[in-house]
Amino acid sequence: MAAAALLGALAATTPARAQDPGTEWYERGRLALAQGEAWSARGHFERALREGYPDNPGYRALADAWMALDHRLFEAREALEGAVRADPEDVDSWYRLADVNLKLDGGDADGRSRLAFHQVFRLDPFHRDAWERWGRLYLDPVDLTAVAETFGRHLETAYDPRVALRRIEVLHDAGEHDAAWSEIERFRRIVKDEAHLSRLSYFAGVVLAAREQPLEGASYYFNGLAFARTPGDLDPYFEDVAPLLDPAARGTWTEWDLERRRQFLRGWWNARDPLPFSDLNERWAEQQRRIRVARDAFRWKKPITKEKLVEQGGTDAGMPAVAIRLDGRPLDDRGAFYLRHGDPDDRADPGIDECGFWLYDREEIPGDRSIAMNFARGGAFLGNDCNFVTVPSTPKGLQHFSPGVGGLDPFQRARVQEATTRDLAVGLSTDSWPVPIDDPIPLDVEPSNFSYFRDGTDVVIYFAVPLPEIEIEEGHSRYRKGLVIYDTEWNEITRSAEEMDAVLARVPTPAGEREEWYLVDLFRVRTAPGEYRFALQVDDLLGDGVGVRKGVLRVRRFAPTGLDLSDPLVSTRVLEGGRAPRFERYGRTIIPLPGKRFVRGGPLWLYYEVYNLQPDSDRRLRFRIEYTIRADRLDRGAVERLFGALSGLVGIREDRGATTLSFEREAPHPGRGVWPEDLSFDTSGLPAGEYALDVTVIDHVFYDRRATRSTTFTIVD
Repeated sequence: MAAAALLGALAATTPARAQDPGTEWYERGRLALAQGEAWSARGHFERALREGYPDNPGYRALADAWMALDHRLFEAREALEGAVRADPEDVDSWYRLADVNLKLDGGDADGRSRLAFHQVFRLDPFHRDAWERWGRLYLDPVDLTAVAETFGRHLETAYDPRVALRRIEVLHDAGEHDAAWSEIERFRRIVKDEAHLSRLSYFAGVVLAAREQPLEGASYYFNGLAFARTPGDLDPYFEDVAPLLDPAARGTWTEWDLERRRQFLRGWWNARDPLPFSDLNERWAEQQRRIRVARDAFRWKKPITKEKLVEQGGTDAGMPAVAIRLDGRPLDDRGAFYLRHGDPDDRADPGIDECGFWLYDREEIPGDRSIAMNFARGGAFLGNDCNFVTVPSTPKGLQHFSPGVGGLDPFQRARVQEATTRDLAVGLSTDSWPVPIDDPIPLDVEPSNFSYFRDGTDVVIYFAVPLPEIEIEEGHSRYRKGLVIYDTEWNEITRSAEEMDAVLARVPTPAGEREEWYLVDLFRVRTAPGEYRFALQVDDLLGDGVGVRKGVLRVRRFAPTGLDLSDPLVSTRVLEGGRAPRFERYGRTIIPLPGKRFVRGGPLWLYYEVYNLQPDSDRRLRFRIEYTIRADRLDRGAVERLFGALSGLVGIREDRGATTLSFEREAPHPGRGVWPEDLSFDTSGLPAGEYALDVTVIDHVFYDRRATRSTTFTIVD
C-alpha cells in the first residue's frame, strides 16, 4: 500500500481514544519518521504533545525527529529535557540526554552531560554503554566524587562486586587512594567468588603504587594477569600500555584470545624491566607514576573533542597535533610524550603544567638519541591547550635550535620545522627511561653455539667485566650472576642465578704498561634451535655496582650427521687440564674475552669444534682447514706471521681485503664425533684495527664437504 493511502486509512479507521489524547498524531509521526520524513514527523509529534500525549514518550520521539534532521542537537536536547522532567526515573531518557550533550561537544554541554550521567548511574550503573561514554570526559574532581558517592549508595543497598570495582576505579582516578584501598579490603572480605580477582588485583596494584608501596603493588598487578578468566579481564592492563603502541598494535588487541593477550602484556613489561633480578620491575613503577602525572597535569579540558581538532588543525595553528587517550580520556599533546618518555631531561619552564620547550636526551632514543619538543598555548579555545608546534616559542627553545642567533630567519625556520617534525615522529614511535643504576657495571657478552647433543643445542653465554668495575677485597671478589631466557615476545622461559667467586683473565700489554684484568664467567643453556631474547645481570656483592645486558639469542640447528663447526671463540689463553671446571671443553680450559679486544704483540688464542668428520677405512681423519683474515688494511707478510706456528701450510690465496691460508691435517679418529681445535697466534705484525676471521673445514674423506664459521676481533696498540 502506498504511504499516502496508508496514512489515510490510519486517519479514517483509527480514531484517538479518549484516554490517549494525541495518539493519532504520535502514530503518524512514527510512520513518517520510519519513511524518512523527519520534518513531517517533528510536526506530528509536536501536535501530539499539544493535544495531551504523555510527555515522556512524546518528547523522546520528538528528539528522534530532531536528531534525524541533520542532527539538530540543540532542539533534540530541549526535547529530552522535557522527557526527563516528565519522568525523572526513565533511565534511557537520561542516557540519551547525556549522549546528545556529548555530541554537542562545546559550550556547557560537558557539564550537562556529566549531570545526566549521574542520573543514569543513580538509576542503573550498568545501563547500556553509559560507563564507557562517561569515561570519555576528562577527569573532573567534582564529577568523580559525585559518581563515587552514587556507587557507594548502591553498595549500601546491595553489594554488587561490579559496582564495587567501579567505585574503586573512580576513587583511584580522583586521587583518593586511601579510600580506594579501604574499598579493596572491603571487597576482599565480602566477595569470595574469584571471577573478579583479575580486575581487583589490577586495582590493588595501581592503588598501592600510588600509595608509595610499589613492591606490594607490582605483586598484585602481575599476579592479576594469571587470574584473568576472560579476554575482557585484561582490558585495564592493556589501557596502561595502549597509549605507547602504534594504531596497528592497538587494533590487534581485540582479535587476540585470552592467552595471547596475557603473553603480550607479560612480554611488554619484561622487555622493559631494567633489573630482571631485582624485587621490582622498576619500569612498571615508573610507568604508573607517569600515568598518575599525565591524568593530573595533562588532562584535555576543552569542551571540543580533541580528535576533531586534530583533523581540523595544523601543528602551528594553535591546534593539537596528536590524538592521545589514556583510559579512554584524551590528553593534551604533552601527555603523549610524557607517557612515552617521562620527565624531560631539559625544559624551558619549571612548572609541569607549563607550555614551552622539552628536550629528551636518552640512549634508548633512536637516531641521534635526542628529541626536542615545542609546545605553545593556542588562543582559539578555552581550556588547557599546550599543543605541539614546530617553531619554538621560548628563549631556551630558540637557543637550542639556533644557538647564538636569537631568532629564526626563513631558512632557519624551514630547517627547524623539518627537524621538529622528524622528532615528533621519533618521539611517538618509541619509549624511553634512563635506567636508575647509581653504579653501572659495563658488561661484554658473547653467546656461542656448540653441538653434539641430541636433545638440543648447547649454548654457552660468556661475559666479562673490566676490573676494577667491581670491588675486590684481599684479592677476591664476590658477585651474583643471573640469566633470564625469554621467547621472541619476551615471555619468560627460564631463569637461573647464583653467587660466585671471580675468575680473572689478564690481557698482557707491552712492557712497562699497565695490564688489563677482567672478571670472566659464563652460563650454559641447552635449548631447542630458534631465536630467543635474554637478559644477563651481574650484582657486585662487595660493592653497589650492577650490570645488565639484554639482547637476541640465536640458537643454531646442528645436523646430527652433517659436517659443522661450533662458533669460534677468541681468547687470551687456552690451557690444558681442569683448572676452572666450568670453563672446560674436552680437556681444555678456555677463558674467552667477550669484548674480543687484544693488545698487539700479546697472545690471541682461537678455539672451535668440528663435528662429524668422516673417518676413512683406516679410522683416520683427513681434512683441510682454511683461515681467511679480512681487514681494511692487510699485509700478507703479517698474516703469514700470524699463522707462523702452524704446520701443514699448503697454500696462500689473496683477494681484495682478504688473505686465506690453507693447512692439511691428518689424525687418528678420536672415537667421538667432536674434533676440538685450539691454536695461538702471533699478533705482533698486525696493525691496530678490526679483523674478521673465517674458519672453513673441508672433509676429504666424504666428498670434500665443507663448513664455515666466522668471528671478529680487534687489535689495539
